[in-house]
Amino acid sequence: MEIQLSLTAIAAGLLSIGLEYLPGIAPRYDRLSPQGKKLTMLILLVASAAGLYGLSCADVLIYVACTTKGLLDLAGMIVVAITANQGVHRLTKKSK
Repeated sequence: MEIQLSLTAIAAGLLSIGLEYLPGIAPRYDRLSPQGKKLTMLILLVASAAGLYGLSCADVLIYVACTTKGLLDLAGMIVVAITANQGVHRLTKKSK
C-alpha cells in the first residue's frame, strides 16, 4: 500500500505541473475560473482512480484489489492525490 500511495502522490503532482506548464494544455486550463480549475482537477483525479479500479477488476493492471476493501483503499488514495496535487500546485504555480 505504501508504494501505491507514493505513486498516487507522484502522479497527482505531475498532473498539477502538466496542467500548469504543458504548452497544449496550460493555456486552456488557465482560462478556467478558479472553481472550474478545482472541479477539472477533481474530475481528472477521480476519473483516473476509477480507471485504475476498472483496469484492476479487468485484470489488465493490478493496482488495487477488486474488492470492497480495495475500493476503500482507493478512496484513501484519492484523498492523498488531492492533497499532493494541491500542494504541488501551490508550490509550482506561475506568478502572474
